[in-house]
Amino acid sequence: LRRVVVPLADGTAKVSEIFAPLDKVPYLIFPMATGNIRDEVEKWKRFDLAWALRSLHHSAVGVQELHGVNIAHQDIKPSNVLVFPFEGSKLTDLGSASQVGTPSQSDKKIVPGDVSYTTPEQWYGWSQSPDFSNRFLVDLYHLGGLIFFFFAGLSATDAIQLKLSIKHEKEFTRSDFISDLPYMQHAFEEAFH
Repeated sequence: LRRVVVPLADGTAKVSEIFAPLDKVPYLIFPMATGNIRDEVEKWKRFDLAWALRSLHHSAVGVQELHGVNIAHQDIKPSNVLVFPFEGSKLTDLGSASQVGTPSQSDKKIVPGDVSYTTPEQWYGWSQSPDFSNRFLVDLYHLGGLIFFFFAGLSATDAIQLKLSIKHEKEFTRSDFISDLPYMQHAFEEAFH
């Protein structure tokens, strides 16, 4: 996995005996990043299209690598794409990930990752399909969310909520997906124009 951050080392460290029986602390050591893509974008004085496209490419390769070993990340967002001085961008934080055939704490969650970057279906509380391929599709939506972040500076979910709030002249609160769908479609069109 070249575009996914993997640990350099792991183990257990023994701490003071006064904490027994909890005196063993597990640890993971990861390579040092310079920050994440959100940090990088905040430093820019001018938009760097080449850098943004390279980072998106690295992120897409990371998604492809994870999907190639049947893992769905499920929490791809700007803070989960780390930047390294020589290697470029890599996906990190597999805390919400699921793997085909391996039970995970994320399996029963409607939104396994950050709700600010979730798909509209998950935002409305529709339960996750038992078909694992839907988890891969969520990763692709999140990858699209990175594109949106680079060009708009916020998540697509936040942009849609903002557009809906402006249209309704009050803070938008969801009711049910089917009745809100026409408003969602309008907000998508507005957010992408």
